[in-house]
Amino acid sequence: MKILLLAVLILTFSCSGGNSQTVDFDVNEEVMDEVDEEVMDEVDDGIMDEEDIEDAEIMDEEDIENEEDEEDEERTDMDEAEELDDDEVADEPVVFTECMNYSRPFSSAVLKNDDLKEISGIAVSYRNPGLIWVHNDSGGEPALFAIGFDGSVAAKLTLEGLTNIDWEALALAPCGMSDCLYIGDTGDNSFVRNDYSIIKVEEPIITASGTTQEIVSTDWQVYPISYEDGSKNSEAFAIDADGAYYIFTKQIGSTDVYKVDTLDEAGNEFKKIGSINTGIQVPGYPDEAQPSLVTGADINRNGTRLLLRTYGIYTTDDDGIREFAFSKGSFEEIFTFSPIMVPEGKDMQGETVGYNPFSGGYVHISEFYHKVVDFDQNIWVVGCND
Repeated sequence: MKILLLAVLILTFSCSGGNSQTVDFDVNEEVMDEVDEEVMDEVDDGIMDEEDIEDAEIMDEEDIENEEDEEDEERTDMDEAEELDDDEVADEPVVFTECMNYSRPFSSAVLKNDDLKEISGIAVSYRNPGLIWVHNDSGGEPALFAIGFDGSVAAKLTLEGLTNIDWEALALAPCGMSDCLYIGDTGDNSFVRNDYSIIKVEEPIITASGTTQEIVSTDWQVYPISYEDGSKNSEAFAIDADGAYYIFTKQIGSTDVYKVDTLDEAGNEFKKIGSINTGIQVPGYPDEAQPSLVTGADINRNGTRLLLRTYGIYTTDDDGIREFAFSKGSFEEIFTFSPIMVPEGKDMQGETVGYNPFSGGYVHISEFYHKVVDFDQNIWVVGCND
């Protein structure tokens, strides 16, 4: 920049055949002071020739090019930094709300749909906010239903080619860039089955239409499962945030917990990792309705809490759903930490429970009970008081 200034001064002195012309421009005094005195003397004496001026112009152009290169490098560095920031944000896992203090349950709706009398699996959708996936148990259609919190049926997803032998549990978990529904075909009251399985199907996006959207899928996978120590009856199944799969057996007084880390379409043997005490045998209740029988489970999407539900005693409050807290990646802490009993709505035959990924609370629904008296199915919603 200094050399360019000198060139301008030289042009000023050499205009019109050496006759001096006055050119009005302001020169910063500080800049002038910084110019080398020897150079200024050369300008005053008129000894800087055209070659010197050309060299000065070339040097000035090089300086400009160098400055532009430096600016380009700075922009590139900034762009790379922004890309890194974007990647870091994309890689950060979503942290879902967790309640420290649950609210009392309220009924958002009473189910009156004849197609939903035997609900035994539930999963609150994350991809379809406001919808709950449910299914019926043994003998029902091989179908999942997406229902609203108002009890309306938004969609029916039929898994063509499958049979509902005894679907008893439902879980929802990430799979690739989507979410998948996992059905536990694990019921076995007589302990005679050798064809237990977990069924996987990608969760579809449901569009609001005011009518039930009928969806038929043949794009599902069946994963045969067995237990290392023989036949079991189970109605509770959950998936941890690290992708591990857990099954909880249905037996009086306790539940045995079985695990596999991954699922293989060739077969999967679940290993027992521990047991949980769920109560005592209560006189006056038939064996199939004992309050301590585990009928549902869910792990939150953070992988830090487990809900485990039993039938409980209808005439008492909050004795059917317990919650375990554990460190992420350390599920087996549930065997050392005591659970807390959490709020529960009145269910005559409750077999489902599922976390709500948006509120941090949970939802549970009963089967339609008609053995002694008709008992309506409520969609019980528990939120946060935090």
